[in-house]
Amino acid sequence: MKALLKKDFLLNQSFIWTLLLMLPLSYVINVSGMPVMVGIMLGFVIGLFYYDNQSGMHKFVVSLPITRKEVIHAKYVYSIIFMFLAFLYYYFVDQIAHMVLNYLDHEPLTFTSWFMFYLITLMVITFYIPFYVKFTFMFAFIFQIISMVIGPVVLAGFVIWLDVKTNILDYINSFIMIIKNRPFLVMIPSTIVVIFISWFISLRIFLKKDLT
Repeated sequence: MKALLKKDFLLNQSFIWTLLLMLPLSYVINVSGMPVMVGIMLGFVIGLFYYDNQSGMHKFVVSLPITRKEVIHAKYVYSIIFMFLAFLYYYFVDQIAHMVLNYLDHEPLTFTSWFMFYLITLMVITFYIPFYVKFTFMFAFIFQIISMVIGPVVLAGFVIWLDVKTNILDYINSFIMIIKNRPFLVMIPSTIVVIFISWFISLRIFLKKDLT
């Protein structure tokens, strides 16, 4: 698996340099680092599979003494490690920026808000991985873009419609209050469950996928 992690790191070096340079720049121009991190989140899965798709890497990798299970494991391990390091960098840049740039008009990150953002990012990323494993890169890419653009609107409309029949907003507000009062107790298990389900689905798909 070490070789697979190194492969993903080398293929995504340009993506890493973008993060290293754009994040401090956003603070210099008095913009919170959150838009940059959202962009990183959106582009991460794309980069994770784009180079493999262009080079036919999966066909080559599975011809080596590497199991398909290891290929999928590496994708998830790399995602968790890379995003943690990216968010760790985000946290330190945010703290330093608020110490040296006295014109910033947004609040510094708290540890809780930083960690919650990291967990949400992991859930979003791992939600899309099975689509890239199952379908062609272009189909998964289009689905990701469309779902991120119109998904929130459709979800909001569905919730409003459902609330008319079931008062579901009361339950949603109660759940939000639970998260606010006990963020780690709710979000950590939720993230673990989402990652596990995503990993299980991706593994099942990839073990049966025809790569010839």
